[in-house]
Amino acid sequence: MKNHSIFRFSSALLLMLAVVLVSCQPKAADKSEAATPQTNTTSTTKKSRLPIAYINSDTLLANYTYFVTAMKALSDKQQKASATLEKKGRALQNSFVAVQKKVQNGELTANQIAKEEQRLNNRQQALAAEEQKMAAEISQENQEVQDTLYSNLQRVLQKYADEHGYEYILTYAGMGMGSQVLVAPKESDITPEILKILNAEGGE
Repeated sequence: MKNHSIFRFSSALLLMLAVVLVSCQPKAADKSEAATPQTNTTSTTKKSRLPIAYINSDTLLANYTYFVTAMKALSDKQQKASATLEKKGRALQNSFVAVQKKVQNGELTANQIAKEEQRLNNRQQALAAEEQKMAAEISQENQEVQDTLYSNLQRVLQKYADEHGYEYILTYAGMGMGSQVLVAPKESDITPEILKILNAEGGE
């Protein structure tokens, strides 16, 4: 069982988080402000700022305690399962070789050969079923981690957006061309605040 066959979700997860659109109702403009043009430079500057923020997904995934812990446990489980299957696979291969030698040396009757073939085939099928079961279990746990991550993030971002007046919250992932944010002011990065909230909740 290859490691990358189970943990393909990293890129899919970043894609899932690629654009987290958090829709908020824009605040109604004050009637007095509409009637009287604002001349205050500071006020005009604040109102010209777009209601958009972003999070650094690399930083978030590397520092979100729940996610890091869950992925470490999942990785350990996968490695243990791989080692178990590899050990059983070698034992089965040795059994095949041993039976083959007996057949070549004429040590087995036709009836014994048939029984040995059936026994080895049964072991092979059982090993394949065990591998499939382990892969399914790890895949399911992997999906549960993703679902919990996205659910927690979506909920926290929605609340944060409501409280701070953001209409959109995007994601930033390094400097790759696949990132949704290539240039943005540092003050628009709300990753530290979101991480603080997520870690304070403790994950699930």
